Order: sequence, then structure tokens, then C-alpha cells
Amino acid sequence: MHNIPSKPRFFTRHTLVVTALLLLTTGVGFGYYRYSQPVGSPTTEEVLRIEQTTGTPAITWPAAQASIGTVADGVLASKPGQTARPTASTAKLITVLTVLQKKPLAPGQSGPILTIDQADIDLYNNYVAANGSVVAVRRGEKMSQYQMMQAILVRSSNNLADSLAIWAFGSLSEYRSAAQKYVDSIGMKHTTVGLDASGLSPTTTSTAEDLTRLGIAAMKHGVVRDIVKQTSFSSPTGGTQPNTNWMLGQNGVVGIKTGNIPQVGGVFVIASEFTPRDKDPITIVGAVQGAPTTYEAIVQSSQLAAAIKPLFTETTIVRKGTVVATITTPWGDRSDVVTANDITTFGWKYAKIPEPKIELTSNVPFEKDAELGTLSIGELSTQLIATDAISLPTWQWRLTTSR
Repeated sequence: MHNIPSKPRFFTRHTLVVTALLLLTTGVGFGYYRYSQPVGSPTTEEVLRIEQTTGTPAITWPAAQASIGTVADGVLASKPGQTARPTASTAKLITVLTVLQKKPLAPGQSGPILTIDQADIDLYNNYVAANGSVVAVRRGEKMSQYQMMQAILVRSSNNLADSLAIWAFGSLSEYRSAAQKYVDSIGMKHTTVGLDASGLSPTTTSTAEDLTRLGIAAMKHGVVRDIVKQTSFSSPTGGTQPNTNWMLGQNGVVGIKTGNIPQVGGVFVIASEFTPRDKDPITIVGAVQGAPTTYEAIVQSSQLAAAIKPLFTETTIVRKGTVVATITTPWGDRSDVVTANDITTFGWKYAKIPEPKIELTSNVPFEKDAELGTLSIGELSTQLIATDAISLPTWQWRLTTSR
């Protein structure tokens, strides 16, 4: 009887168990590897676009050079084609502001006491001979710095403008150097300070736009702002005299400075205040340069200030629910990011809207209506919220999606 050899057993029970364990371990390891891989970051696309107001302000300009602005906003609009021309007595604003740079005063302060001497009497006599605007003085008269500035801005005293400048700087030439630096520093790029501090000399020249900048600087200074709204000035020698700005107190006018010179005609820098309904007051500042008379320059300036008041309006820059950005995840979730409230501003209709600033977090997960950041436009802002929830990726996506 022959022995029949048995078939070889390639897969024993032990081998099958080991193989299964190896496969299971490999599968679990690979699954863990796939599951533990980074899932990628959400992608954020900013889509907000701000529409700027276009067009030209509907302003009817006078025949003279003219410009308009506000204390808060600066120059807003100017008649085209301006050239530097004599400033007349509006130059006294330069004088007082430059002196205040050297000899500062705070509201309520009178400053040093000045004694009128022969040099001041000579200035007075020279300006009388030149048919200038003067305030009478006498030798030994005592005047504070504040009183001299009152005489200069309220009564438009040519003689005391020069006296004050010489007192502060030692000479008119030193004053002139300081004054030129001052006007340059406030952006008066088309202004030249001339031979005197009063503006009687036609060598002090500027444009209506630059004079508007000057008026804004003046109305920002508490001491000057206080003086230009005073209806009269009194001195021991000159007595009580009215402000040369006869429009003061009418149509919201709160200042600022008149001027007249044969080479250009009437000049007026105006400040006019109005309060829109339920809003803070707005101080309009403007200038007319080259009207036939000072009277007409004052009237035209007042009309110009009144004409731009309707151009201050309430504007909704961004409405509630505006899509600011979109968040998309690699695993297919998506949510828009929208504004929680309107952003509304009140001001000059043609003002440039500041560049929007979006501060956003796209950290997940988050729920619908979750706060995701802030939209800021200038000083205004609103919260940003999610239109949809975004969850973490599912385990199936982690295991099956190549990354």
C-alpha cells in the first residue's frame, strides 16, 4: 500500500489570523493617517464695494474768486481758475495767528501789557496819511496783547497790526519770515506774506481757497474765534467802535474778517454756523476775493454759505444685510458674511468715503448669525455676522478626500 502525500497547506489558521491582523492594523493606521491630515483653512473672499458720490457740487459761484469749506472738513469746493491776488485786511488773520504761535494765549487770558511808544505813534500817523484803517493811540497808553488783537480783528487796525508784529518778532522783516512759514504749514501754497502786517500793501497775496484755509485755522483757535464774533471794540483813546463785519449775528454769521484794497476790491472771509435737525452744529468757512466792494463781498459770502447748506445730507453708506465677504471651506460648507446694521453718516454730499476696513475671523465652527468681526468706515462701524453655520468636516470626508 502506497502512501499518498498530503497537499501543502499554504494558509494555516495561524497565518490567516496574522494576515488579518496585519491588514486591520494597516487599514487602521492608514485611516488614522488620513483622518489626522490637516483639513485646510477656510477661504475668505472680500466682496464689499463702496460707491463714491460722483459729480460736481451744484454751486452758483459769484463773479469774484470764491471758495467754501467747514472747520471739520477743510476746503470742500473752490471756483476754478484762481490766481494769487492782494488779500487786503484779511492778512490780519495771518498776523494774529502768527503772533499767537510766538506769544500763545489761552481763552480768558489777556497776555502781556504793551506800552504805546513813539514808534507806534509814527505807525499810526503813517497809516492815517495813507488813508488806512486805524485805531487811535497815544504815547504811554497801556494795551494788553488781547486788546491789540481785538483792535486788529474787530476794527481792522492797520497800525496796531504792525505794532503787534514788531513787538512779537522785533521787526516786520522777522515777522514776515515767521508768517510765511506759518501759512506754508497750514497748506496755503499760493500765499505770499508781503511788506507789512496789515494787508494795506498789495504785496501780501493769496487765493480765495487759501483764505478759506486761513479762516478755518482761525476758527479752530479759541482766542481768535472768541474775538471775531465780538460786535465792538473799546479802547481808552479810540473809544467804542463797531465790528467792520456788519453781517455778524445775521444768517448764522459768527465771524470773521473784512478787507478792501483798490487792486482787487472787496474781500471777506466768512464763518457761518448752522445746526441741521438732530445733528451737531456745522461751521461753514468761506472766502470771496475781488467783489466790487466789501459790502458785496460780505453779501456774496453769506449767499454762498447759505447755498451749500442743503448739500449736507444723511447718506447710508452700507445697508444692513450687505454681503461683505464669503467664507468657503475645503469640505464644501459656505457662508456669507453680512453687516448687522446700517452704516449711516451725515455730512458733505460729495465727501470721499474712507476706505472700508474689514476685521474678520474665519475660525470654524460657527453658528448662523455668529459675530465674525467688524466693518469700519472712518469712525463708523458695525458688527459682521454669518448667514449660515459652518461645521467641522465629517469623519467620512476626512477618510475619503485627498488633500
